[in-house]
Amino acid sequence: MTADPSPAGLDPHHDLLVAGEDAWTMLAAVAGAFSGAPAQLLSMSGSRFTDGDCTLNLRVGGIGPGEAGRIADAIAAHPDIRLSRIEHIVWKART
Repeated sequence: MTADPSPAGLDPHHDLLVAGEDAWTMLAAVAGAFSGAPAQLLSMSGSRFTDGDCTLNLRVGGIGPGEAGRIADAIAAHPDIRLSRIEHIVWKART
C-alpha cells in the first residue's frame, strides 16, 4: 500500500495568476522566483486591460506544495507585481 495521494497515471501541476503594470517586469519576477526550482513551464498566456494592468496565467509542473509556497512568497514579496491566485494542486492527464 502506498501513501501517494495522486491518482495513477496523473501528474500534478500548479496554476498561477500574476498581475502588474508591465508584462516584462512580471516575467522577470516570475523567472526569478522559479530560479533553482525543478519546475517545467507547461503553458503561459497573458492579457492587457484598458486600465493598463496586465495579467500572466502560468501552468507549471514538477513542483510540490512546499516549493509552490516558497515561489508564491517570492512573487508576493516583489514590489511591482501581485500574485492574484495560485491553485494548489490540480490534476491533469499524463501525456
